[in-house]
Amino acid sequence: MFVYVSDLAPVLATIARVMAPNGIVAFTVETHSGDGVALLPTLRFAQGEPYLRNVIAAAGLNLFTLESAAIRTEKGTPVNGLVLVAGANRIASTQ
Repeated sequence: MFVYVSDLAPVLATIARVMAPNGIVAFTVETHSGDGVALLPTLRFAQGEPYLRNVIAAAGLNLFTLESAAIRTEKGTPVNGLVLVAGANRIASTQ
């Protein structure tokens, strides 16, 4: 659903506020090569990696995973995205 949200800062801040001490949040977004947020012709939003790192840090969350992935296929073409996992406390990395 985050592809329909332009500004993730208030969403992530709210998640961080109500998150259990060892809680995590995992989500995907469409991405683009720049910074900030772009409205795509599909009327979905794409967030740049620097923007995501900033809003996660500003929410007081620790970024555990940020990986490129094809998050879905649209009209037979993979859609570039990112898979993110963040949490309240540091957890052991699986990489």
